[in-house]
Amino acid sequence: MILSVAINKSFWRLYFKVYDRNQSEPYLRLIKDGARKLVKNPIGKYLELGCGSGNPTLEIARRLKAAGDVVGLDSSTDAIELAQKKASAEKLGNITFVLGDMGKALPFADESFDGILANNSFYLVSDPQKTLIEVIRLLKPGGSFLMTNPKEAASSSAIFREHLAIMKERYFYRYGAVIGGVALAGHTARALYNYSLLLPFQLVLKYSYKIESHFWPAEKWEQVIEEARRASPYPFAVRGPFDAYAGQNHTYIIDRLPR
Repeated sequence: MILSVAINKSFWRLYFKVYDRNQSEPYLRLIKDGARKLVKNPIGKYLELGCGSGNPTLEIARRLKAAGDVVGLDSSTDAIELAQKKASAEKLGNITFVLGDMGKALPFADESFDGILANNSFYLVSDPQKTLIEVIRLLKPGGSFLMTNPKEAASSSAIFREHLAIMKERYFYRYGAVIGGVALAGHTARALYNYSLLLPFQLVLKYSYKIESHFWPAEKWEQVIEEARRASPYPFAVRGPFDAYAGQNHTYIIDRLPR
């Protein structure tokens, strides 16, 4: 993740203090869907780039159980510490967290991984084309890279609204309109509080001139991917884009081909 040096550590330290308050249904579905699409069989070795506090990394580890391994890489020591605590609490022995910058040369050998995930992190690298080629280098032939990035007009309020719609249906189904309505009101108040804590960080990521973010339309991502394909010594095919995260993200799956 690339930030101005002056605000790097302090921004991410504060961000990860509130990050896990995002337990919205669209977010949880994004995590589960990413792991499901990436881990075709519960074996092999996997990598998450820009893993943050480790939620997608942990989901991959749960799917693999004891038959595979997963590595989470992030440039924030605070994020890595949080992720390690969560992995220890769940006693997941097939997971490792590494401090590193996904925008630089990655500290792994060629063809090390069966699958690689970048869950809302790839849009923060300074040179996506260069980084994409580096990611493909790490994939085994037949392996896949799944990246999901916010759309140009991504709206966190749309994610919040979809979450409330899902919870309304769930509460009303379980408890009926009256009791369900009371339960939903309490849930909405808590969710609004969590949303208000996260919103300033999301606005900084999207609009601050100090942060190099790429909230790009699909056409721009496809241009980057095509340029990487022409420049890459490693052949690959592309699937997508697919809508994700309440329709606010583009998801691409890039498959490493045999030479």
